[in-house]
Amino acid sequence: MFLLPAAALVLFTWIAVVTAWLSDDSLISLRQVWHAINGYGFTWNYGERVQAFTHPAWVLLLTAVTAVTRELFYTTIFLSVLLSVASICFVMGYASTLPRGRYTSYFLAGFLVALACSKAFTDYMTSGLENPLSFFLIGLTLWQVGKIERRGADARALAAVFAMLALAFLNRFDLALLLSPLALYLLVARVGTRHLWSLVPGSAMIVAWLTFATVYFGAPLPNTYYAKVAAGFPAAEVHARGAAYFEVLWCKDPVTAALIIFGTVAGALSASWMNRSLSLGTVLYCAYLYNVGGDFMQGRFFAVLAYVAVFNLIAIDDTRRPGRALKMVALLATLALVAIGPKPILSDATYRNVERARDIGDSRGVWYRRFGLLSPRRRWPSVRPPTSRRPNRYSPTCAGVHGFTLGDRFLIDLCALTDPFLARLPAIRSPDWRIGHHFRKIPTDYGNVGVGRSELLADAGLRPLFDDVRLAATGPLFTLPRWQAIVRLNGRGEYDYDRDRYADPAIYVPRSSLLVRVKHTDLSRVASADGTSWLRPQGEGAFGAWQKVATPFDRELLVVVQPSQRARSISLSLDAGAGYRVTINQGQWVFDIENAEQRAAAGHLVSHVIPLPESVSIDRVHIEAVGAEGLFAIGHMLFREEE
Repeated sequence: MFLLPAAALVLFTWIAVVTAWLSDDSLISLRQVWHAINGYGFTWNYGERVQAFTHPAWVLLLTAVTAVTRELFYTTIFLSVLLSVASICFVMGYASTLPRGRYTSYFLAGFLVALACSKAFTDYMTSGLENPLSFFLIGLTLWQVGKIERRGADARALAAVFAMLALAFLNRFDLALLLSPLALYLLVARVGTRHLWSLVPGSAMIVAWLTFATVYFGAPLPNTYYAKVAAGFPAAEVHARGAAYFEVLWCKDPVTAALIIFGTVAGALSASWMNRSLSLGTVLYCAYLYNVGGDFMQGRFFAVLAYVAVFNLIAIDDTRRPGRALKMVALLATLALVAIGPKPILSDATYRNVERARDIGDSRGVWYRRFGLLSPRRRWPSVRPPTSRRPNRYSPTCAGVHGFTLGDRFLIDLCALTDPFLARLPAIRSPDWRIGHHFRKIPTDYGNVGVGRSELLADAGLRPLFDDVRLAATGPLFTLPRWQAIVRLNGRGEYDYDRDRYADPAIYVPRSSLLVRVKHTDLSRVASADGTSWLRPQGEGAFGAWQKVATPFDRELLVVVQPSQRARSISLSLDAGAGYRVTINQGQWVFDIENAEQRAAAGHLVSHVIPLPESVSIDRVHIEAVGAEGLFAIGHMLFREEE
């Protein structure tokens, strides 16, 4: 029995190290951790408290450890690997509490191999997100519940289990759907009226955090709730994206899908109420994922379901023939899918995959080269101390790596994940919106207010909402006006402003397939020089000034030329952070532009000239970023008739 645990630990440690990476989204939390350990609290922009993370327990743990190491990248990777490998120990610990058959060890080894071939699980053993702590807390809980079912329970053991369930909830609130059937089973079958006090520690932790969040941030729920779930898109569109999330899992990661399906069936057929409750929780969690539209990160929210499924599968009683047969079918069918699915153990330091399926991307494939532990091309941003005074510059951007590379500015988060005011505005209506990327229109003068050049927004209708949010996020904690604002924000306070003005896509649409209608022959009368920063604001206003420098777009840009223009060449400037494919007149001419990072710093514009074989009447130009994800920009497009 010693060889199996040792081999399992070596296998998963190897995979965790080889695939170790940090995601762009994790840098949102890491910026707040960095601010906290440097004495600025959980803030994103200077002086503005905001719960921009969805995993309080993970952020608090990172904050405690990083306060000692004073380093972000290796600390996050090491902690993630440690927790993920420990979670495998809990699987083997749980297996030791089960009745042992002749082939129990072989089945355990087989299902661990299947889990090692789950792209979702192995990708999110690291990533900088909360998954490793979720694996750790859920695995420890199930191991302890397995011991309780075998040996009985006392009040202390139950208190420890409910405390771990509470921590799992605080690590990610939606895990309540996965774990609530288990908590209910323990409450009814084990706690009764004799051990009610065992609920106190866990309940106290939940109440303590929600109270702290309300007092400190001004809202008990993460800011991402308002930015994403409450964005206001039609249910049919959300559900279509939820269905696509499941479809992509089956097509791109069949081993994970098989583990979840067989694990759910195994738990439902089990005689153990613990395993039955896990299957019910899995169904509830899948229904939730469908209802909220899934995610843009392939496999992220299925990773924990694959991990839970292994507990159900190894719990099948193989001391009898029916259980042994069911276990064999599930194992062989899952392992058979390894042949057609991805193989994380074969991943190397050059791993890259920027393709999207149904607008759902392989996040590790996109970010590994830049933020992978073993990547020879790793470019971890220089992490400097937070600014100690209000910035005098602002930049519209998407939260993530720009939180460090543009750390000396007031950052206007286009997706509102880190902005408590913009998160309260409706998302821009668009049929091609991408889950997790709910862009907002930026009110005029919002950037100037952020840097102190103005006190008021241009839109008077927005001022009551803005004043309440700013008071809740930046005002002294214990003042009557602040608490009145918090009550209005979290109650039924009505803010009378023109919602259609901010939801209507006609004015400004930073989204996939952004449509720009050009009435003249160019987007800008003056060509942009190499190195021009498309994020630099000029003059008054927020977006009006920004668009004088560049027009942003998310991956694709369609320029419709009205009227059509004849040209022998096209001069244009594009963000240097990607390569591009330029298609003229619906495929009449196609040109590829290589990545031009060597010509300008990332995030700056670089000029290109596309010579045409002959004089062409141009009515549309389609530009698609290749080899990168994120927000890009075009500074100018000039059509020239001379050679």
